[in-house]
Amino acid sequence: GTGNVSLKDNEIFIHAHVVLGDENGKAFGGHLYSGEIFACELFIIPSKGEILKREFDEITGLSLWKE
Repeated sequence: GTGNVSLKDNEIFIHAHVVLGDENGKAFGGHLYSGEIFACELFIIPSKGEILKREFDEITGLSLWKE
């Protein structure tokens, strides 16, 4: 999966997409809201520059990156 780390309401906010498999090899993908992980492979690529911040957008109803 992919994702990003930003600030939302002055707290760390993780937006993660995952692909998971069941015992039969069937794959499922989507947003990771919460869960327990017992094994994973994770790469974090740090970036330089401004810290990404999110604010609620009235039009979309989503917390979007603030410019």
